[in-house]
Amino acid sequence: MKKTLIALLLLFTGLNSYSQTVVTVAESGGDYTSIQAAITGTSGSTTGGLQIKVSGTWTASATDTTAINVTGYTGNTSLANGIWIYAATDGAFHDNPGNLPGTHHRLSSTSTPVITVAEEYVTIQGLWVQG
Repeated sequence: MKKTLIALLLLFTGLNSYSQTVVTVAESGGDYTSIQAAITGTSGSTTGGLQIKVSGTWTASATDTTAINVTGYTGNTSLANGIWIYAATDGAFHDNPGNLPGTHHRLSSTSTPVITVAEEYVTIQGLWVQG
């Protein structure tokens, strides 16, 4: 338990460094409109870490339907240069599995698997996923 807690603290300390790249995924006004587009657009750009922040409110018609494939960063990820994909608490974050997503970001894909991680040091937090 202590080793896990220490590892998580070290991981988040490394991901919150000031030199990381931060891109936003939003229905409108962000750098990208899907998580996979952000991954593809930043592939290989993890110097100092990478945050893909899913932000804002989402309408029901704006469901993200592209499966996530975290790849293309080969040899570039480390504890200090990790990839953090997360939903911001400004409306995109989904933290109650008993509620339908409402205005939260939704990842719904018929692809199997919906999320593939082929890199080390990747954290995914607060997303609503349906496959």
